[in-house]
Amino acid sequence: MLPMRNKVLQLGIIAEYWTREIMGIRTAAEIEAELLAAYWRGDLPVLYEGATRSIDRAGMLRAVNLKREHPAFSFIDIAQTIPPRSVKHSDGSVSIDVRRYIVLPSDQAQWTEDILQSAYGVLAKIGLEGFDPSIIPAFVGFAMTKEVLAEFCDKMGYDRPRFWFRATKDPVSFGGRPSAMRQIRAEMTRRADQHVLAPTLREEAKALLIWAKANINEKMQLPQPRSAENALREEYNKLRSTVVADEHKT
Repeated sequence: MLPMRNKVLQLGIIAEYWTREIMGIRTAAEIEAELLAAYWRGDLPVLYEGATRSIDRAGMLRAVNLKREHPAFSFIDIAQTIPPRSVKHSDGSVSIDVRRYIVLPSDQAQWTEDILQSAYGVLAKIGLEGFDPSIIPAFVGFAMTKEVLAEFCDKMGYDRPRFWFRATKDPVSFGGRPSAMRQIRAEMTRRADQHVLAPTLREEAKALLIWAKANINEKMQLPQPRSAENALREEYNKLRSTVVADEHKT
């Protein structure tokens, strides 16, 4: 594959080329969602093509806040107005409120750093379809430089994609076949973002290996359960603590 020579690419284009390269192990929508989540977390500076400055998260939040009601979430002024998650009706049925509620005062002068960080954390869990259609074009225009993607891949432990970088050798296990650990780690991160991370490392490793057998090329060597646990332990503990903290906030 000949690497692209562009210095800047939109996130959607990056996601589309990347999913082809990894043979659909992650869909383009999943990859783009991960990149957008990294932006909201402050881990991935993005810009618009032709611009020189990164897109400020607070400025983007102000744009999103022009609509207080979105398909998947609502902005509210105080936490006390969050409705109960479940309501039992007289006929015995139960309604579950799956919307997310973000405490963000209507008066921007009241936006403290804690309020902003909490809002960013919730928005990082919401896909494009969860936003009002009027704001989606702003996200579609998000782009990043080649250097930024390289730093992101290095931080996450991903191979730099060949569509934009020179080909690198796949990590090879002692058995001589390419290892699947990079894909497994990526899937664990995705599960954490979706709040479906297992409560224990052993259960998470078991779930990941089941996923790997069903989704990863059979030429890739899968680790044994104990080896997977050892390789994932540090990252799992970090992700698990983040998930638990987020659950307490909401």
